[in-house]
Amino acid sequence: MDGVLIDSEKIMLDAAVDSLKEYGIEILPEDFNFDYVGGGEDRFIGGLVKNHGVEYIPEMKALAYEYYGRYLAKAENVLYCDEKNLLLSLKNRYRIALCSAADLVKVRHNINKIGVEEGLFDCIITGSDVTKFKPDPEVFLKAAERINVPPENCLVVEDSVNGIKAAKSGGMFSCGVTTSFTADELRREAAPDKIISTVAELEKVLN
Repeated sequence: MDGVLIDSEKIMLDAAVDSLKEYGIEILPEDFNFDYVGGGEDRFIGGLVKNHGVEYIPEMKALAYEYYGRYLAKAENVLYCDEKNLLLSLKNRYRIALCSAADLVKVRHNINKIGVEEGLFDCIITGSDVTKFKPDPEVFLKAAERINVPPENCLVVEDSVNGIKAAKSGGMFSCGVTTSFTADELRREAAPDKIISTVAELEKVLN
């Protein structure tokens, strides 16, 4: 979802930076690491605080989500295309699973921003539903099982190296989106089956 359907990375970072100030933690640019991308907010926020000698607690994430919801509601130009109509079009032909390492509360903020109902998706798997995170394929395999589609008949659309690795590890077709990593980085680090610049090109891949 994040980095594929919605450009949320900067908003989530701002939310984390501003919310962590309430815990006396001043996040610096060098605290950010792209290895955190796609691993869920426990890893993302936990990674940001680890260099400050402060113990990470779940309440930090909950507060960051509160900030995120407020910031996202006001944000402009965070969608890569007309995702609403794209999803409605795909729904007519395919089963659609939404997989995210983030918690359901953040996923719901994103869905609301796109302007679709949760019921559009045949299933939603979040970080709360898995015990292993990408590059482990658990999130994708659970989704495939839930929508009753064999892994080899699934297409995973991912912006992160770890996400593409997870898809391939799960035996699924992979499509990389160059919103977080360049095409060269994706090819070198994960070798997806297809590469597109935004999800707007997805129907071309499917056709």
